[in-house]
Amino acid sequence: MIKQFDQTRWSHGGIQSGLVQLMSALALFPRAMRYLLNHYYRTAHQSKPLSHLLLDYREHANVRVPEWYFAPPFEPTRLTLNSKAALSDKQIADHFELLKQQYSLVEYIRKTQNAHIKISENAEQELVNHFNRFLLHPRVLNTMFQKLDQTVELINGHERIILRLCTLFAQMPSKDFMLSFPGNETNLQCWSERSQDTIQTAQCKLLEIVNDNKISIVAIKELHRRARIGLTQLKTPAI
Repeated sequence: MIKQFDQTRWSHGGIQSGLVQLMSALALFPRAMRYLLNHYYRTAHQSKPLSHLLLDYREHANVRVPEWYFAPPFEPTRLTLNSKAALSDKQIADHFELLKQQYSLVEYIRKTQNAHIKISENAEQELVNHFNRFLLHPRVLNTMFQKLDQTVELINGHERIILRLCTLFAQMPSKDFMLSFPGNETNLQCWSERSQDTIQTAQCKLLEIVNDNKISIVAIKELHRRARIGLTQLKTPAI
């Protein structure tokens, strides 16, 4: 996906903006972040080079991404050709430990569900700001996006089942469904008069996804939308 982009054919501004948009969305999706942190700890435990996981840590998110990052064939060793030396395993470990602390705080706030909204927003923004400085191996970034993409595919599949049950079997007009369903995806009391048992079975599948990620279906779809916009910007040719 990402590592195939030829830097000479694409707008660097689009790449930079797209990468920030993509990573900002992934930072707030728990399943993707859990994958990254687990991958880090597994790599560290196996004594493998951490430099193949985190290639660089930029001082600010708006620091230009090195041109070799998107120019095929991708080689992590190209980092040593820059004026800045490659990160040591100790430096990488420090960055990941801070990332874990920030992610754990966001996760705790989401679990309590009664934290002040401003505190929640600040914690999420700190997580996003820190994560946007990471220059991850493209393969790792691709896998993180796939976690989000696969989750939305599951959501869409369960929602199609609920739509079919409501419109075909419960005789609910499609227009009414489209107006009432958003925000009520996991509301088990919403369809009490329309084949409740079968619809609730499908809703429980959505509820499992919500409970696993501690964010709503609407929020997951919004993160996916923003991640897709980022990918689109990465693929936009220079004009």
